[in-house]
Amino acid sequence: MDIRLPGESGLELTKRIKASHPEIAIINLTAGKDGVMGFWKRKLKEKEK
Repeated sequence: MDIRLPGESGLELTKRIKASHPEIAIINLTAGKDGVMGFWKRKLKEKEK
């Protein structure tokens, strides 16, 4: 699942899928220059503010 989908966040779509189908394993990916770890680091910093 790409984190940055056009029109919808891949994270929100992952939450919806897991809510209705908890048995499905989903791997989140992104092709950004800093990858998934960079994405999560930015998200954590945003929450700290």
